[in-house]
Amino acid sequence: MSRFFLYFCLTYSFLTYAQTESQALKDLYAKQLEEANHPLKKELKTPNLDANASALVEKAYLLIDQSKTDELHLLLASQEAQKIADIQLLIGVFYHDGIFYDQDYTKAARWLEKAANQGDSKAQTLLANLYFHGKGVEKNLKKGNEWLEKALAQNYSGALAIQADRYYAGDSVPKNLVKAFELYQQAASDDVYAQFQLGIMYLHGDGIAQNYTSAFKWLTKAAEQNFMNAQFDLGLMYFNGEGVKIDRALGCKYIQLAAEQGMPTAQFALGRIFLITKPPQYRQKAKEWFTKAANQGNEEAKMALKKL
Repeated sequence: MSRFFLYFCLTYSFLTYAQTESQALKDLYAKQLEEANHPLKKELKTPNLDANASALVEKAYLLIDQSKTDELHLLLASQEAQKIADIQLLIGVFYHDGIFYDQDYTKAARWLEKAANQGDSKAQTLLANLYFHGKGVEKNLKKGNEWLEKALAQNYSGALAIQADRYYAGDSVPKNLVKAFELYQQAASDDVYAQFQLGIMYLHGDGIAQNYTSAFKWLTKAAEQNFMNAQFDLGLMYFNGEGVKIDRALGCKYIQLAAEQGMPTAQFALGRIFLITKPPQYRQKAKEWFTKAANQGNEEAKMALKKL
């Protein structure tokens, strides 16, 4: 779990800028971290650390695993630990996302810059995003681009995905779906978000020919890594028979996986499934899922509750 912890924090730190279905991310951390088994977790520790630094980093992750907050704070406050890029990155991410520390983008930027200056590509990427969006620092596209270019030079998949996002949305660069697709492809070998985005582009024919078979392939890869948005879209593909034979039971399974992780759209959809396709005794279950979605602001769920 420990290595995935940082990957998950970084991934969703990036997604908070690009996606609107993430208001409840803090509530999702614990469940995601317990269930996920992402292959990138082995890559989060900087290679070739000396023995003392490596031991401190390992201890930090162990304390995270054990939820020993007080001991973790003491370790992170030590001067020896604070010289290590891996620790600087951890502190920056914690301040960025409000985990173990109160959320503070200014302090996040300060610590991320320390790690970025030591060449950490993950810190460089997240720091670039802070500059792009003026969080904790004055908005500065030039500095953002400079930091992102440093991470791209290291071929960091997270940086490739963020650059792809910018081309996909036309965010401070000319919108270019073809370029976005190429960058997502480069990142997708080991980046779950890029895998999801490739699936979505194939699914909707965004800048490329629509291809349900390829969409199914990439969404399955992301869904199998517990990426809730991919689970939801894959569930819909099974329901609609897009790129795969119709299998409503499997579609319901994937939608429920996303709903259980807190995705409001999936919760509403699951409520509809229980209401429409199940016997009357499942009406209460539908109401429960509508309520969960409504409590997160889903307007369709609020309407559905009024009609029950």
